[in-house]
Amino acid sequence: VVMGLCRTFASCFFVGITIAINKITPTEERATTNGIVLLFVSVTRCLGALFGGSLVAFSFSSILIPPEYGSIMIFTILGMMGAFGFWKTRLLEKEYRTTID
Repeated sequence: VVMGLCRTFASCFFVGITIAINKITPTEERATTNGIVLLFVSVTRCLGALFGGSLVAFSFSSILIPPEYGSIMIFTILGMMGAFGFWKTRLLEKEYRTTID
């Protein structure tokens, strides 16, 4: 259930970014822009899987942290990353924020 929710929110995020980029891109450059966006999406999904797998492997097999606390470390790091992203987004200037009409 949690994995399904994460994938749904990730898809909504990438769709929202694509819509926002299409609104600010001139019509004749949309194909190139969409290709670059899809490349970015593919690379970030690859890096996300690599980072997540490395984090899980490190947290459950590390000698620095006992394995029974590994899941706490995983959720703490992911929560801090989410809070940092939210904080950085809130700092954007108002003119850069987009609203969907």
